[in-house]
Amino acid sequence: MTISIKQTKLPKPDNTGKPIVMSDATYKERLSKVLKQMKKWGFSSLIIYADKEHGSNFEYLTGFIPRFEEALQVLNQDGTSTLILGNENFNKAQL
Repeated sequence: MTISIKQTKLPKPDNTGKPIVMSDATYKERLSKVLKQMKKWGFSSLIIYADKEHGSNFEYLTGFIPRFEEALQVLNQDGTSTLILGNENFNKAQL
């Protein structure tokens, strides 16, 4: 086996680097899709887990990923929702 070390050019960025802000309409659409599936499957509630490494499903519906502690979202079939967050997320929850 031969190993070569070569200097290469930096890759070109594939985006502008500007954050994309999700609209309220997008979150409402996502919620509607999840609630429709819950009704189809007969779920009265859905519990969504999140932590730093596993936050995408939580973020999909809330726009928030807990960075320091675990969190739960309890989503009810009527669309009401409760977030259960650790104290390290307290100052971020209102955002």
